Amino acid sequence: MYKILLATNDQKVRDAFSAVAWENLGFKQPRMASTVEEAIASLKAYHADAIAIALPAQEDSELIKALMARFPNLPVMEAPDMSGEAEIRVLELRKLLVRLNADISNDSYT
Repeated sequence: MYKILLATNDQKVRDAFSAVAWENLGFKQPRMASTVEEAIASLKAYHADAIAIALPAQEDSELIKALMARFPNLPVMEAPDMSGEAEIRVLELRKLLVRLNADISNDSYT
């Protein structure tokens, strides 16, 4: 199962993500962070396959800069505040993660 970190201090976004049937989509329940500092600390302590962000503009920029410096290969998505939209974005994210983790080599396996 994939793991995602949700970085937001917006209750509507948290509610939208709470409505998602995570296990049915191949994800564990997301970890939550409400500040840039909490998000970076969580990423240092726990593995995440992607991060969803919905912070105020200044904090968004600060977090993205920190991610580019420390976790440049981590997929980042904007976290929507409507449950239907959140599920659609998570499905798109899962497609990306499947492609990133796919073994498409033609090497013989012994």
